[in-house]
Order: sequence, then C-alpha cells, then structure tokens
Amino acid sequence: MSEWTREGPVTEPAYDRADPQSGRTLVNFHLRELGLGESWLIRADADGQRFCRPVVPQDLGVCRAYVLTEAAWPEGAELCVTVTWTPDAALRRDDRTGRVPDGAEDHWRTRIAATAQALESLGYVVEPSRFKCSLRYHFTAELLVYRMPAGVPPRQLPAATAWAPSEPAPPHYRRNSWYPERSPQEVVRDALHEAGLGFFQQDRSPFGRAGIRDITQTVWPPEADRCAWLTW
Repeated sequence: MSEWTREGPVTEPAYDRADPQSGRTLVNFHLRELGLGESWLIRADADGQRFCRPVVPQDLGVCRAYVLTEAAWPEGAELCVTVTWTPDAALRRDDRTGRVPDGAEDHWRTRIAATAQALESLGYVVEPSRFKCSLRYHFTAELLVYRMPAGVPPRQLPAATAWAPSEPAPPHYRRNSWYPERSPQEVVRDALHEAGLGFFQQDRSPFGRAGIRDITQTVWPPEADRCAWLTW
C-alpha cells in the first residue's frame, strides 16, 4: 500500500467569481496554509482502492469555508464565504447534560479572535456572527469572511450594542425550532401566496415561480428578526 499523501491543491487555486465553489476552495486552501483548516490524507492499495483520513489542527479548533449566495455579500465585495469554527472535541458542550467544560469559554473567545486575525493577515475582512457566537447555544461559531477590491474600504458595522442581540434566533440548543412562532420561510411564503406568486413545486403561475430557503443568521440585517433567501 502506498504512503499517505496530502489531498488538495499544493499551490494557491485560482479564483473565478463566476464559479461559487472557487471562493470556498481558495479560502479553505488559505485556512489549511494557516494551520487552521481540515486536511485530507489519501493513499491507495495495490488494487487502486483509495483510503481517506481527515487531519485537523490540534488545540486550535478547525475551520471550514462554505459557499454563500452572492445576494448576501457585503456591497462591493469581490469574494465572500462563511467560515465555521468548531472547537476541540474536549471543549464542546455536552449535548446530553448541557455541561460546558472548564476552559471552553476561553477557548472560544481566544481562538475565534486568533482565527479572525490570521485571515485578516491575508487581506480578508472578517465579521463575527452576532447570532452564532456562543457555545451555550451553538455547536460551532460562524464568521463572515470576504475580500474587497484594492483601495475599497469594507463596510462599517453597527455599534456593538446594536450588533449583539440578547439571545440568538432559533434553531439552537435551547430552542430547536421556531414553533410556536412562524419561521422566516413561512412568513415569506404566506406573503407571496397572498400576492398570487407560485413556488417551484407548482406547475403554473402568471407571475413566475419562487423558491424560499433559509439563510444563515450571520448575514441577517442587524434590525431584522426574520430573514429568508428568495429566488425568483
């Protein structure tokens, strides 16, 4: 059987704004180069069967980038993704008991800040999520990571008091659904239904068809208590 070899680009991949996956690939590459991302080791046996083994950073948590619809990018950004940071297994909240291990809060605070600083050193702008930022509510933290064209300043965030609600919107550990309230998708769906607009699952509509999906709370406007992603 062959030796384990690293899977993935060894040189910086090209970014093409027309390909949403290329932004995710580029940021994941940078996360691996910073020692913060997930790597995969691959080897093949004599029959050509491949075996994979994930490798994550030790004592730092692990980061992964995800595609974000361009409709939710900050104005003027040329690249934008969300990045999740997952704490070390020993410092995660216990799902059965709700217990938070000793040192977990410091781990979250220091590692999220260090992750943001590392990405900023490569020219990215990093915004913390005002919702998904507490181990007492969520399994992971989330960051909005984007890049502005040369010479263009990033947007100004609201004051910290306006940016951090007292409690995150569901779903989260303490409240796994919107019930008995209506979810953002239900609110938008009802409004469109009243306007006579159809949906993708329907065959006909004189006004076109629309799809409604949830969208990460990280990109909700600060003043919003409901937000959904609508495609027409």
